[in-house]
Amino acid sequence: MRVVLVEDSALIAGELLKRLEQQSLQMAGWAMDEDGGVAMITGAQPDAVILDLSLPVGSGLGVLKRIRAAGSTARVLVLSNFDHPEMRSACFQAGADSFFDKHTQVDACIRELKQLNAEAMSSVTVSPRHPVGE
Repeated sequence: MRVVLVEDSALIAGELLKRLEQQSLQMAGWAMDEDGGVAMITGAQPDAVILDLSLPVGSGLGVLKRIRAAGSTARVLVLSNFDHPEMRSACFQAGADSFFDKHTQVDACIRELKQLNAEAMSSVTVSPRHPVGE
């Protein structure tokens, strides 16, 4: 499972990257602003995105709207300090799949990615081998 991280804090990004690697999730990239996030997601075509809403240039909500308009089907897990009902609603209306509070739900976010990865791995079908001549 390939994951893109859109997060402006190098400290938080480093911690998240370490935790994702521990779960055997492949990082497809990391961006720190809206344009970089959109470019990274549309270019890498990840399976999932961890998206912060507060970015120094642009916003995570802008990233979400733009990637959905571009046809991205990546699972988007918003991980933000802005855990307000209005913001949650705006994110879900824009196409977010999950929303986590950065202060208290990082583990839940990682667990969801781990579950998505397990589901993706179990849906891979293996063709049976047929001996030559059958």
